[in-house]
Amino acid sequence: MPQKLYLIFLLFFPFFLVAQTDTMKTYSMEEYIVTGEPIPNQIFAIQPLQKLNKEKLDRLSPLQLSDVVKHLAGTIVKDYGGIGGMKTVSVRGLGANHTGVVYDGVALSDCQTGQIDVGKISMEFVESITLSNGLANQIFSPARQYSYGAVMNIYPESSLFQSNEKTKVKVSILGGSYGFINPTLKISQRLFANRFQKWNCMATLNGSYLTLKGEYPYTLFFGGTQDSTSIERRENADMQSVNLDGSLFLINKKKKKSLKINLFYYHSERGLPGAALYYNLFSDQRLWDANAFVQAKYINFFAKKWGYSCVAKVNHSYIRYLDPSFLNSEGKLDNRYTQNEYYLSNSFIYMRENLDISFANDLFYNNLFSNAQFFIQPSRFNVLTSASAEWRYRWLKVSANLLHTLAINSAQLGVAAPNYQKLSPTFGFSTKPFSKKEFYLRAFYKNIFRLPTFNDLYYREFGNLNLKPENTSQFSAGITYYNTFNQGKITLSATLDAYYNVIENKIVAIPSKNLFIWTMLNYGIVHAKGIDATLQSTYKISKNFEINIIGSYTFQKAVDLTTPGSRTYNNQLPYTPLHSGSTGISITTLLGTISYNTIISGERYVLGQNIPQYLLQGYLDHSLSIGKEFVFKNNQNPNTYRVGIKLEVINFTNKQYQIVRNYPMPGRHYRIKLVLR
Repeated sequence: MPQKLYLIFLLFFPFFLVAQTDTMKTYSMEEYIVTGEPIPNQIFAIQPLQKLNKEKLDRLSPLQLSDVVKHLAGTIVKDYGGIGGMKTVSVRGLGANHTGVVYDGVALSDCQTGQIDVGKISMEFVESITLSNGLANQIFSPARQYSYGAVMNIYPESSLFQSNEKTKVKVSILGGSYGFINPTLKISQRLFANRFQKWNCMATLNGSYLTLKGEYPYTLFFGGTQDSTSIERRENADMQSVNLDGSLFLINKKKKKSLKINLFYYHSERGLPGAALYYNLFSDQRLWDANAFVQAKYINFFAKKWGYSCVAKVNHSYIRYLDPSFLNSEGKLDNRYTQNEYYLSNSFIYMRENLDISFANDLFYNNLFSNAQFFIQPSRFNVLTSASAEWRYRWLKVSANLLHTLAINSAQLGVAAPNYQKLSPTFGFSTKPFSKKEFYLRAFYKNIFRLPTFNDLYYREFGNLNLKPENTSQFSAGITYYNTFNQGKITLSATLDAYYNVIENKIVAIPSKNLFIWTMLNYGIVHAKGIDATLQSTYKISKNFEINIIGSYTFQKAVDLTTPGSRTYNNQLPYTPLHSGSTGISITTLLGTISYNTIISGERYVLGQNIPQYLLQGYLDHSLSIGKEFVFKNNQNPNTYRVGIKLEVINFTNKQYQIVRNYPMPGRHYRIKLVLR
């Protein structure tokens, strides 16, 4: 109850401030350049759309993408503790497999598990994040983006050059508790500035290294919160990773065409801390994770009303899992998996004043290999074809999409799963009842089709060739509002959406022995209903004094309706709290910026049967950051140099809590960051 009251108060606190109005006054102001955003697109979007730009991300002080997702309405992040722990995200009760993660316009993939570990994605070089439900964020998108229940778009940080600049360098180092060190480097270079006047060309190279000991203390309870306790330290929670990202971007503004090529490499080695169980805290499992891909995206608006886009990508991933204490004839378990994906997408769009029509066709081939004896070595060829249309007329916007999915399964050794195909429609609209007010009503329906992953089908401990694919119907309706007050000094945007999802043959994965070996549970029929509310507000008290407030709240009831009379019938799904949300407030002055953020989660159950012994308590996670940026100018050099420093205190109340049972989260810890650019 305290978490709920705290969340409601902070979420609606801005309304009381906005209610104060001033009489008409005359102000004399010096000349300045306005760089503010127009009306946020999440206000008049048909689909629920949440967006955090670079400025808002900096106030949250996120280290990983998972830190950002926890502030978005409707999301549930499973966090297995610490920086190196695996983190997956589910949106509106659909499961992590229904959440697409798109990097710079191209979807990330994992054919083995179907889930993207959002803890691996650093936020240092990210410009903005968007999360959309139902419809794709943009109609001119690859067909794959229509195949997810929710899509998270990650837009890399862009480099803006001054007129005489050719090179930009950004260096940062982040250090903190438990042996955490994270240096980063970004170099941006303008190319061929004087040779090809029609083309702008830029190359960037980002690099980061992360090392962590991760031996944070936690409280171990013996037999419940009323029993005896001991202070332990997390074992086998170390991590080392390297991340390299290079890009080449060419754009011809006159002919409206562009080409961007990305090269990406990631490698990590980490310990897998086991469950903190009473008198058995030992863990020595290790995980090596490597991923490399090259992707290219070409866009050409070759006529006034026509546009074409082509995306190509080759992805290679490698995972090695080692359990040196596994009891078998070899005395260890050493599993190695290699997966590849070859992806090609072609999209066309036809644009008129009130109507856009797009067509997209995606082809991708996945395979998986393993050193395990008698591994089936599966592969899958997917064909996704989508047709989309968006029509606008004064106060009304209507969007529709039809997606056809074809999956052809095969295997080099043994019997492959059957082939699948399905037609999935989507329809939505947005309307503006009052011409002079930025108030909108919106609704959408979407049917989605989630195929079983290779692990679901073939993994030796729980694979099932006869596993049925998930079929989900999404219904959503909501309202959005945007307004300015006090001559534009106060802005307010708010959204409120209700949804109802029906999931047939839902597949749920729960870790059993450790973070690598899972148990697959098929819930059959799941109904998920809920409410998402978001609020963002800015108060410009003076030129150098600004207050920003954000808030989100989620009510989510996701229940198993498979077998009437069973012990789990009409019970809440595991790790799904009824109430959750986040709040944040930041104050910016000449002395710097101070930000205070909270993550709020209510009670949830660790298994499908909602009984007291499976109950996991709710929590409040408070974080505080203080930062200042110093600007240096040289009269002989027009370039500007900036030095930033930030101190962060995470979980400053030292709350002992768990997001996943027996995987304790860190208590109070600190980070300090230095940036030079």
